[in-house]
Order: sequence, then structure tokens, then C-alpha cells
Amino acid sequence: MVEQKAAIAMLDVADVELQRVSKAFGYILTSANRLTGGFSSSNFRVECVPEGGGPPLVAVLKFSYAAMPRDEIEHQLGVLDLLERGKFPTNYLLQRRGVAADASLVDRYLVTASDGGGPWALLVTWIDGIAGDKLLVSPPSDLGVAECVMFTLGAALGQLHALPLLDMAAVRQLRGIDVGFPVCNTGELLSDSGEVEECLATAAAATPPPPFVAFLGERLDRFRQLYRDAASLPAGFIHGDAYLDNAMFAGDSGRLVALVDWEDSCVAPYALDVAVCLSAAAFTAGNELQVERCRQILAGYSTKRELSSAELASLGDFMWAAALACGFYRWREFNVHRPDSPPEAKLSYVIMQRRCEALEGGAPLDPRDWVDANKIYKAPQHVAS
Repeated sequence: MVEQKAAIAMLDVADVELQRVSKAFGYILTSANRLTGGFSSSNFRVECVPEGGGPPLVAVLKFSYAAMPRDEIEHQLGVLDLLERGKFPTNYLLQRRGVAADASLVDRYLVTASDGGGPWALLVTWIDGIAGDKLLVSPPSDLGVAECVMFTLGAALGQLHALPLLDMAAVRQLRGIDVGFPVCNTGELLSDSGEVEECLATAAAATPPPPFVAFLGERLDRFRQLYRDAASLPAGFIHGDAYLDNAMFAGDSGRLVALVDWEDSCVAPYALDVAVCLSAAAFTAGNELQVERCRQILAGYSTKRELSSAELASLGDFMWAAALACGFYRWREFNVHRPDSPPEAKLSYVIMQRRCEALEGGAPLDPRDWVDANKIYKAPQHVAS
């Protein structure tokens, strides 16, 4: 079983607010059902009809968390616009009715809170499918489904990294890993501003001090050195959060139909994106690494883009870094910024701390062994057929 991180909702949205936002998009809401969003947004499956009449619409209404800076949501708008033009499988933006087609992305696609700030709301296309974490909660009787989930998830990342539309001219307009929020606030951990150290020092003064504070502090130098050493690796636009709950699959075959939720996307080493996926999808909830899943993910990825030897060698360290950053985000978000969070949210960092410890124990991972096995590894039957 994989971690059920999506069980925690970031935001409560009143019915009256759902109605107001739907109307701002030009629709009359007829029903809304909360989807199990992750730690950065709250999503609703909505059914509505256009004001003034017209065919009904089924869509996803996405609310960011309230404190998300405006430039973060503007980044998402730009990303989703690029992905639609590149025909990448994801949710596409639905335009506010009555707004000119040549208006800015913000005017066409964004609805704010009543005071003009966050939480920000987007309306995107509905995708028929099952989130990967839900599909794999109870292993399907056909093992080819589970294999296909991993293979096609890896292939989707390879497809993203090879998109010709996202050339360097387009990439330069997107944010980098160093800006702060992407990939679980990795930029903050990399910053020499002293803000992370100040946060840890303040928390350490509590009685008793939170155990994660010392854990992170002891690893911060290694984390930063890893990214300095990775400066020469191939880089470009990455998803940054390829957890199974952010990927939608066909329930009968396990084929990926969409990669969704781009809050953590940025420009960074491609290997980091693959490592986040491996760290998220190839560990059980008990933090046991399932090497066969790693092989499937890398086999799928290699059908779209080949990883260099240096990239493969970096994957184990980046898996560790991804878990550490995720632990930091969860610990600070739910214990410092939102101290009224439910217990399961407050303790959600622990699985990532344990994952770091698991990756630190024993012999270092050598993902090149996984790719060597893939030289004779066949695509799952559901993919090949």
C-alpha cells in the first residue's frame, strides 16, 4: 500500500463560495463534490450550466491554499497554457465566459477571493480516470495493471521532459527551483538568507524541541551541496510532484491518462523529477523500496528520453533530497504555519523523515542497476497491446 497523503484537505470551502466562484466563471452550480486534494490545493468535481442556457458542464474547480502568493498561481496559468499547446495529457484551463479571447491569462482563467486575493480558483477540464494511489490501494487481480501504472507514469515524465514546445526560450519564462515554493520549498532550503535557520532556531527553543528540527539541521549542508554538484546536469521544465495521487489512470488497464496538479512545477534538473517520482511511487507506506516499481518507471521513461549515466547516478541522492524537502514542507506547514491542523496533518512529515533514514541506511542505491535490467525488460502487456 502507498501513502494516502491526499486524505488531508487544505481548505474548507462553503457552499456559498462555491456558488460565487462558479458564477464568476459564468456558470450556475448544480452540484459539487470534494475530490481528495493534496497538500497544496482543494479540488471539487462540479456540475454546472452556463448562465443564460447551454449544455451542462462537468469540470474540476481548484482552490489554492489561501496564502499562496499571486505569482505562484500566475505561474500555474502559464504552465497549463503551455501544456495545452503542447498537447500534454493533463487538465486544461476553462475560460471565464464572456471574457475576450485575447485578454490576459489572469483575466481569462483566474477568479480571486471576494477581497481580490487568495485562495485562487481555477476551472479545468474533468478527466475520467482513477488516481494512482486509489487504484493501487487494493492490488488488482491483474498484476499487469500495477506494472502499467508505473511504466506509463515514467513515460509521462519522459514525454514532459522531451516536449519540443518547452524549448529554452519558453523555459526561461518559468520559475526556477531556487525561487522558494517549488518541489516542497526546496528553494527556501537552498537559500542562504538564513530564514530556514531562523525558523529551526525558533522551533528548537520550544520545550521539548521538535525532533524534526535537529534532523533537518544536521542534513542541510548535504542537501545544499547536492544541488551545487548537480548544476551541470541536464535541466528544463519538471512537474516536481509526480506522486500517484497526482496521476490519473484508466482503471481497466492502468494506463496513465493525465498528470495533474502543477503547483510544484519549475525549471530544475530532469533527474530530480524522476527521483521525486521514484521516492513517491516506489516506496510502500512502511518505507520499503520496491525495486521492481523503480525498474518499471525507468523503463517507461526511457521510451521517451534517455537518462545519462550522470543523471542515473544522481537519482538516489535526489530521492533522499525529495523526501527531506517534503518532510520540511509538511512539518512547517502544519506545525508552524497552521498549528490548528488535524493530528494526521501534523504528523505527515514523519513518513518522509523515515524515508530519508531508510535511504541513508545500508549500501548507497545504484539506479544504474535498475536500467541494466531494463535492457531486457519488456513493457507490460497492457502497454504493448
